[in-house]
Amino acid sequence: MTLPSEMKALLLTGDGYTKTPSGSALEAMEPYLEQGTIA
Repeated sequence: MTLPSEMKALLLTGDGYTKTPSGSALEAMEPYLEQGTIA
């Protein structure tokens, strides 16, 4: 099986922590993840 040289992935933004609690369920992933390309 050959692996591609680049792949699309969801990347963690910042360190993944926040100073304010977000509750028990996440409403949106935008503050924590962004779409990107990895090599």
